[in-house]
Amino acid sequence: MGNHKKKRSQNGNLNRWIPDPMAVTWTEKYSDTINNFWKILPSTWYFYVRRRDRAEEWKCQPKKWLSPELERHEIILGSLTLFLNASTSALLACYIANGGYSTVYYNVADYGWLWFFLQWPVIFIYQDYVTYWMHRIYHTPFLYRNFHKLHHKYKQPTAFSVTAIHPVEALHIQLMDILPLFIIPTHWFPFYVVALYTYYHGIIDHSGVNFKAYWWQPWQPDAIFHDNHHQYFHVNFAFNIDYWDKLHGTYRRKDRVYTEDIFYGKGKRIDEVSAEELKADLKERESENPLAYRDNKMEFKLSNRELKAMKRPKK
Repeated sequence: MGNHKKKRSQNGNLNRWIPDPMAVTWTEKYSDTINNFWKILPSTWYFYVRRRDRAEEWKCQPKKWLSPELERHEIILGSLTLFLNASTSALLACYIANGGYSTVYYNVADYGWLWFFLQWPVIFIYQDYVTYWMHRIYHTPFLYRNFHKLHHKYKQPTAFSVTAIHPVEALHIQLMDILPLFIIPTHWFPFYVVALYTYYHGIIDHSGVNFKAYWWQPWQPDAIFHDNHHQYFHVNFAFNIDYWDKLHGTYRRKDRVYTEDIFYGKGKRIDEVSAEELKADLKERESENPLAYRDNKMEFKLSNRELKAMKRPKK
């Protein structure tokens, strides 16, 4: 697609290595804003070390912590997986930079400003929807038990958990996410910024801290959304757009029980589970922090009246 324009951008002189001037100007102008945005990341240390004794004020699951062994495990596994992904990205970058086939371009004029701005939501929505389905597929019994369960060792995730996944799964997701670089004309800058945004929120969503999305992010779920996923396993599969779960019926519901043995994201009705399963579920709900939810109210807490109404007599 657009081979003539692609050749004009990637072949020739050193201009192929120079970022688009408008992108450079934009970055310089808003560098302070970007820096302030990224300052949230070191705050994880602030919470887990400085305010560890006040976990009820900030932690999604204030009464539960990873063991020291699991903390070390997630750091080691996460580092190895990150090295694998970084190496793959480096090989890909070298391949493209040396004339390998791709649809990456560097000059905005090649496809115009309209497509430059349209590709931002196209890349973002494509990657998020594909990742939703990839994630959901890895929660089917075989793939979960043999690959993805490794990531769910961390029932109380921290920021280090974001890359602590099976290398096969990590590589699989990475290869699916980079498909736009070979299918549609993709300017380097939107792809790069979307990747940064996605990784940033991956860290936030695994932090275990009750961060909430900003007013200008109506699509972005709060950190408790993915924390629920780790706590209840097979539910809330989306990452940056929780609408996918609402659309496909895998969004957590108040009248459902979720455990590691209940697959496919639908859970079970209250009257379908055993007394032991219900007791364990209610205990998990009590361990959640109301401050992690909007309006500081725990959305999934069940009153005795609600429980009685949901317990239909079994025939």
